[in-house]
Amino acid sequence: MGLIKPSSNGRDYCMQCFAVNPRIQKKLYMKKTNQHEKFEKVLKCTGCQKLWHLCCSFHFDRSNSFKCKLCVEKDAPVVLDAQKGGSRLVTTMEEKLNAILRAKLGSKDAERNRISVRSMVSWPKKQSTKSLAPSHYSKAFEKKYGQAICYKTRTIAVFQ
Repeated sequence: MGLIKPSSNGRDYCMQCFAVNPRIQKKLYMKKTNQHEKFEKVLKCTGCQKLWHLCCSFHFDRSNSFKCKLCVEKDAPVVLDAQKGGSRLVTTMEEKLNAILRAKLGSKDAERNRISVRSMVSWPKKQSTKSLAPSHYSKAFEKKYGQAICYKTRTIAVFQ
């Protein structure tokens, strides 16, 4: 089996992976032959029938069938748990957006294309007041807000 070796220290590639990877600077590599008797295990995807190196596939032999990440992404629909909304803000946003959707599409289509809202909040963080205020206002800020300001960051994601 032919291998492609770099002219200086670097990564080794099999001929197949080397040929299809556009990011490799091909002039820096030279062809070598593998002198070892052991070869890396190759898996065949049950979806697209492509061959994947075991280390490239991240397959942990939990089942006999292997599906590559491309086939798994095609097959797996994104389903959000209806109970995960949680906060009042998320529930209100979800209700209002779905009401607008029902008004535009009708009840049947709106239910099929339902909008879900999720919110993630970070742990409380502290930031020194002096670092947030302009230098000529730092004393006034410190007097009003104290030595440090506690805050949380929030991310709101909307899915359809």
